Amino acid sequence: MPKICIFPRVEGTGGVASFRLKFEAGLKARGIETTNDPDEPAEALLVLAGTRSGSRLRVPARTSRA
Repeated sequence: MPKICIFPRVEGTGGVASFRLKFEAGLKARGIETTNDPDEPAEALLVLAGTRSGSRLRVPARTSRA
């Protein structure tokens, strides 16, 4: 199953947090898993809310495809 990392995990009730919640719900409805941990293998990485948490980012691990 494909997986997308959405980083950082933004909390709240509006703005970027609202987008994240709706986006994750849409992905789940389409059978796409999400994670908020950039250290977990994922096919894509979506960075939200600018670069405050950029120090935790690095080249994501590649997943193997059979």
